[in-house]
Amino acid sequence: MGKESGNRATSSVTPEEFGAKGDGEYDDTAAVLQALLEAERSSGTLRLLRWYRIAAPLLVGPRVRIVGNGWDSGLLASGRWTQAAVTIAGNDSAIQNLTLSAAGANVPQLLKITGSRVQVSNVRFTGAGRFKHSEEEANAGLRPLAAVWIQGERGRTEISDVLIEGAEFSDNGALDLGGYEVVANYLPGDASRVVLRRSRFRGARTTIAVCLFDTSAARIMDNEIDQGNNSDETTSHAGRHQHDGYGILIYNTPGALGPCADNLVAGNKVFNTAYSGIYLQGNVRSQVIGNEVAGACQVRSKHYVADSTVSVGAISANAGNRPSPEAVAVVIASNVIRGSGSNGISVANTRDALVSGNVIQDAAKHGVDARNREPGLRVVGNIVREVGGCGISLTGETGPSENAWIAGNQVVGALAGVRVRDGALKPRIMANKIEHSRGVGIDLARTLDAEVIGNRVQSDSGSCLQAGGIRSVVVGNDLRCAATSTAVMVHRTAISSTVSANQVWSGGRQWLRDEGKDTGAWGNVERPGDESMVQPR
Repeated sequence: MGKESGNRATSSVTPEEFGAKGDGEYDDTAAVLQALLEAERSSGTLRLLRWYRIAAPLLVGPRVRIVGNGWDSGLLASGRWTQAAVTIAGNDSAIQNLTLSAAGANVPQLLKITGSRVQVSNVRFTGAGRFKHSEEEANAGLRPLAAVWIQGERGRTEISDVLIEGAEFSDNGALDLGGYEVVANYLPGDASRVVLRRSRFRGARTTIAVCLFDTSAARIMDNEIDQGNNSDETTSHAGRHQHDGYGILIYNTPGALGPCADNLVAGNKVFNTAYSGIYLQGNVRSQVIGNEVAGACQVRSKHYVADSTVSVGAISANAGNRPSPEAVAVVIASNVIRGSGSNGISVANTRDALVSGNVIQDAAKHGVDARNREPGLRVVGNIVREVGGCGISLTGETGPSENAWIAGNQVVGALAGVRVRDGALKPRIMANKIEHSRGVGIDLARTLDAEVIGNRVQSDSGSCLQAGGIRSVVVGNDLRCAATSTAVMVHRTAISSTVSANQVWSGGRQWLRDEGKDTGAWGNVERPGDESMVQPR
């Protein structure tokens, strides 16, 4: 009693002082509630030295700490619950060094946070997401949401500086409708500075491990997520709802007052998610840096096709709602992405996005897939190996992409090295190294003022370069193809193309096939070559 913490004297109390047995079997609800009230009176500490079984929720007020004696101590929720086992409603409170367990009970959430400046550290969460409900409860919107649920109220801005550090989430199965593990569900304008770091999510076939709605300045760092999903949907509940099967989701809801902004997802390991490992929607100046993502997008279902391993973009209008703000100045850099069942990285409806320094290997579709409207996109210095589709693909479906740069990338073993088409305006494809393409090395179609400069392209079977568009410029490239292929193909849809100062290793075959209109070809150097030019991998 009367211990000093900083400049404020605090007191501590234990449930045993109020008659608790602490054996994990006896119902200690009354004693724990009384001890919590005593801690609140003194803005002190509730110490949980052993296991305490509770059958009623705890509501924690301001400036209260609940501190355990390690993961072998804590609270066991029993019975049927309709709300969180523990709700931290007060500001400047903390829960530390213990376990919160559903213990086989029907618990929708283990921990709910509505206060500001809350710390959750070294806490283990087990058995959440096993909540089953009646049809009446489902119709009323009651469903399992998360082991940890962080929720603001409309029009309030008090939620900030929530810290979850060193937590462990395990066995949080989604056996009914839900199963998110950590959710920050902020209504417009309510979220800032949420930090989740050095926490582990293990063996949890949940819908989303970490989910943030309408939040800014969040830090999701150095966590480990392994959802344990695989290619058979029957082994996972993922695929049944709109956002099932994601590792980390930062989402700007349609109609929100402002964008998600300045969020950081860094240094995480995300494995075996049914859909995207990391998924950002409607973010501004957010960054995805230095993560390792493997085994994502393995689920195929009649409900949804697999998403990309790492995705960013804007949300389109939905059911009459306003669309979310477009994704602006998002950075995806220095990530390692392996074994994706879909694209490695996908960007859609973004502006001034940067995709740089990533290593992408064994994606079933494209290494980098940029689609729809992508003004100012930069795809720079990435390494893409052995993908089922294109190494880098830029296509327009809802609007033109202007001034995109694809530069300094290395692509090995793709169906096409770089593909740019469908309304791209002034794209720059420069200084890329493309090796062992199974089809076309660089493919341009329906572009305007495209520039292909200083690339080295080696194709095993198709053309090194296929140009189709208006005023394409192909200058200073090193183009090497098999003796049975044409190095440069100017498509019949091409108008006013320029092909100059390239070195072409054609194996004695006619290196240029010109079916376009007003093509200018000069200053190119054709060098002898044969099949030995295309070295086996």
